Amino acid sequence: METEEFKSSISEIIKRRLTNPLYFHLLIFTCIIHWNFFVTLFFVSEENIFTNTGLLKNDYVQKLLFDPTDKVTVLLSIIFWVLPFILTWLSVWFIPNWFLIPAIKKDEEYETNKIVIKLSQKRLIEQEKVRLEEQTAKKVTAIAKQAIEGKKIKDIDPKIEWVLDFENFRKKGYEFRFEKFLKSYYSGQNAFFQLDPKDISYFDALGLIVINSKIGAVESITEKGKFFSSKIMNPNY
Repeated sequence: METEEFKSSISEIIKRRLTNPLYFHLLIFTCIIHWNFFVTLFFVSEENIFTNTGLLKNDYVQKLLFDPTDKVTVLLSIIFWVLPFILTWLSVWFIPNWFLIPAIKKDEEYETNKIVIKLSQKRLIEQEKVRLEEQTAKKVTAIAKQAIEGKKIKDIDPKIEWVLDFENFRKKGYEFRFEKFLKSYYSGQNAFFQLDPKDISYFDALGLIVINSKIGAVESITEKGKFFSSKIMNPNY
């Protein structure tokens, strides 16, 4: 039980140290600077070391960490031991201020500018939509006003609309058919049976004549029909 608690405690300490930026950077820089020591310690055999250097593995590894051969090697050993701490100090306290924080600020400025541009474009789109809606509303209002004015004019004088109907009537080739109908009608004959039923139906639908369905004959010619008759007989009417 005590062994398990000890292992758990050690594991927690290691985890806490590795997740701490200070210890993490120190460990990384130490491994980089003293890479030869770690490679030799874990991957090089004692036989190979003795063959190449004439030293036992423990002595060779100790020499890699601290070489007391002369003043130069002692100075280099001290520098290599101090260097991870200096690099850790720089990376934790200064490098973020020199590079990371300005980079973060620049990135935030970039994101802010993107948001501002998007909002500006969205505002322009909304303004354009409003402008188009206003133009459409004005057009609809003008068309409605024109339609109302046209209806008022037609109500005052229906002949204005009849003129347009007569022009379409003439273009479709019904002018001579209606003239034939008029001759038959005014001669006292039964126009409903003597002429093409389709023509009679069209004249009725256009409001030119009134048909009496009971007796199966044309009962009368409307004012519009009389107007068409006048236009046929006298084109300058």
